[in-house]
Amino acid sequence: MDAATAVKPSTPKWNVDRPFLTGRFHQQMKSAHGGGESKGLTFDMFRSGVDKPIGCYHVAVQELIVIDDLLSALVGIEGRYISIRTDHGEDYTVLFHVDASMDLTLQESAKRTFLLCESYVLINQFVESISQFKSGLVNHAFAAALRTLLL
Repeated sequence: MDAATAVKPSTPKWNVDRPFLTGRFHQQMKSAHGGGESKGLTFDMFRSGVDKPIGCYHVAVQELIVIDDLLSALVGIEGRYISIRTDHGEDYTVLFHVDASMDLTLQESAKRTFLLCESYVLINQFVESISQFKSGLVNHAFAAALRTLLL
């Protein structure tokens, strides 16, 4: 039996359908809450009241908030004042936006970090796309090695 006619095992449907295995549940929970009814827990349920614009805070407090949001953005999770938008067009792109009321120096510092955040999200998406059995053993092993580096 040659390689072209060899039967490859299929990836179980639950492996693709369960977002907790891939880390996509962070974005899915955020978008499901904004788009109508959602089941289960969402991040917004744990927030206390309505968020004030970040510009209402002192610059030192803004810096702490931005650090927290940037740490979340580094793994592809939206923060309170940093939002993530994905474009599933021809080129899969990830766009990060900051609250316009944020201090200008903090905005520029955050925007410099967004390139690293985007790279992580894109590499993570790549790993998920080639970790299927149909991609072959070499790609499967490569995806596993990349996944260990990302963790």
